[in-house]
Amino acid sequence: MLVWAKIYTTVMALMNLCLIPVGGAMFFIDVPPDDTPRWMFLGQAVLVAGMGVVFGIGNLAPWFMQRSKAKWIVYIVLIAWSCTSCCTWPFSIPLLIFWLKPEVKAYFEEAQA
Repeated sequence: MLVWAKIYTTVMALMNLCLIPVGGAMFFIDVPPDDTPRWMFLGQAVLVAGMGVVFGIGNLAPWFMQRSKAKWIVYIVLIAWSCTSCCTWPFSIPLLIFWLKPEVKAYFEEAQA
C-alpha cells in the first residue's frame, strides 16, 4: 500500500504541475471573460501558475525524503489536503484510512530508532 501513496502523490503532483501552463495561457489572453479587469485576470493567472508550482513540488517532496516520522507526516498532510476535493475522495479516503493505521506509523518511526 505504500506504493499506492507514492503513485497517488505523483499523480497529484502531475495534475498540479499542469496548472503552470494553464496560468501561462491565461496570462496571454487579451480579453478576459465577463468584463473582469485586466489586472485582476493577470493576478489570477499568476495565482494559478504559482499554485501549480507550490503544490506540484509539495507533492513530489516525499520522493526525496528519508523514511522517518516527518515523511509520514508529510504524506498524511498531502493525503488529507486532497480530501478537500470530492473528485479525489474515492482514492484519498481509503488511502487516509490505511495511513492512519498504527502499523504504518510504526514502519516510519522504526527507521529513526
